[in-house]
Amino acid sequence: MTALRLTWRLTNATLPPFRSTMTKLHRATVKLSECGLYALPLAQMVTGLLTTIFGGRPVALFSW
Repeated sequence: MTALRLTWRLTNATLPPFRSTMTKLHRATVKLSECGLYALPLAQMVTGLLTTIFGGRPVALFSW
């Protein structure tokens, strides 16, 4: 779901413009926090997969 959401965000999403009263630091913080909110679920998925693989357990997809 995160990958689909990120794909949609990068291709089709139109966001409202920032308010003119926002400073450059505030705008950068908003953009950085948005990137972090996408990076954390992806990192969680990758680290979980790597832990399973390197832990010697088979990867079960939907308990198959």
